[in-house]
Amino acid sequence: MNAKEINPGSNGTILLFVALAAPLTIVTIWIFIAFLSQYLLQGKPFVQRLGWLVLLLYKWWYRKDDKEKKTDRSDD
Repeated sequence: MNAKEINPGSNGTILLFVALAAPLTIVTIWIFIAFLSQYLLQGKPFVQRLGWLVLLLYKWWYRKDDKEKKTDRSDD
């Protein structure tokens, strides 16, 4: 890391480092999880697995609605 705070003769700053490193880290983690999601989202092509967060939130949301409906039926 070549930042002014560490190396006074450089042009970079810690803010610039974080601004570049954070998105690259997030994208790397996203793709890594997409590769590993083949076990969670079996049978889905890689392009669909890139949307792993959307698919898992969708499943979680509708499973939550199904549980609420089941508890409503048992109360009747």
